[in-house]
Amino acid sequence: MRRILILGAGRSAPFLIQRLLEHAAVHDWQVTVADRDLELAEKRIAGHPNGRAIALDASDEQQMASWIGTADVVANVLAPAFQGRVARLCVEAGVHMVSVSYLQNETR
Repeated sequence: MRRILILGAGRSAPFLIQRLLEHAAVHDWQVTVADRDLELAEKRIAGHPNGRAIALDASDEQQMASWIGTADVVANVLAPAFQGRVARLCVEAGVHMVSVSYLQNETR
């Protein structure tokens, strides 16, 4: 089973989450949606059997590193301020990352 970690459940995330969950069973994906607002993350997965919601504070680097280390791929939908940190943590963990924002040089 491939483990996909989506960081952020805000306004930019619903379409991505929905599309991944639509294909999760066919591709054997576990989609984890992480957001500081657990209720919002739970709303985004809407009880899907291949979905999981977790509370995650993006400013807590140790917590972020721990969850990133459990993933096969990270979809980073967090605010621009977190893009560089997430990219660095993914590189350190050897985890693939896609991002909605490549504006900052440290993210590239």
